Amino acid sequence: PYNFFNPYEIWLFVVLILGISFAGYVAIKFIGPGKGVGITSLLGGLASSTAVTLSFSRRSVTNPKLSGVFSMGIITASSIMYFRMIVIIWIINSSLGYMLLLPLAISGIGGLAFAAYLYYIEGKNVKHSEEIKLSNPFRLSQGIYLGILYTVIIYLVEYVKHTWGSKGVLWFSFISGLPDVDPILLSFSKLGGKGVPLLVAAKGVIIASIANSVTKMVLAFFLGKGKVRKAGVAGFLIMIIISMLAMIFLLPG
Repeated sequence: PYNFFNPYEIWLFVVLILGISFAGYVAIKFIGPGKGVGITSLLGGLASSTAVTLSFSRRSVTNPKLSGVFSMGIITASSIMYFRMIVIIWIINSSLGYMLLLPLAISGIGGLAFAAYLYYIEGKNVKHSEEIKLSNPFRLSQGIYLGILYTVIIYLVEYVKHTWGSKGVLWFSFISGLPDVDPILLSFSKLGGKGVPLLVAAKGVIIASIANSVTKMVLAFFLGKGKVRKAGVAGFLIMIIISMLAMIFLLPG
């Protein structure tokens, strides 16, 4: 139904996502954690901003004096997520990439600006070495998991669109973005301008990114301590608000 199942295309998208994640993973392994929280957070954002959030939130409990540094790392990694999204979308669907370039870039820049402020405040501690625990994303099991998840979501997007229309698709994009932004990102990149109107796909991507930021904000608040709770949550709120404003004013309709 909906001609949604294309094994070659599904696996091609999976390799694209895993390839970008693997690049960040290898870079972290190559430079080592001793290069500082800032650099490892930048690279960790390519691999998994959620993993960075989990790792640094937990470490803030055992190292509360470094919670400010960890909050900077968390926001840095989550800001890089937006630029990672731009690259993935542009490779698959340049029309959608062009439409989302400014909204996603503004959100990422806003997050990086706040991270730079935290860097200035916590500058004396930034060189402290902390390892980000990342699993190798380029594994068959991970690829199969992502492929199945992407296949299910792309079917559900089509089903929801035919059943509840564009509003249903936008609600579904929020729910899908809560655990992971990649499957819904791939789905809208494939369907944007084809099965789903380009504007709806663009808004769906932003809504999914907002949902994912909400998840990481909750993780930072409940798993973190000290400034991770305060500065980390503040950083996520800034990115969420910027994303909402960008969607309202840059994607009207």
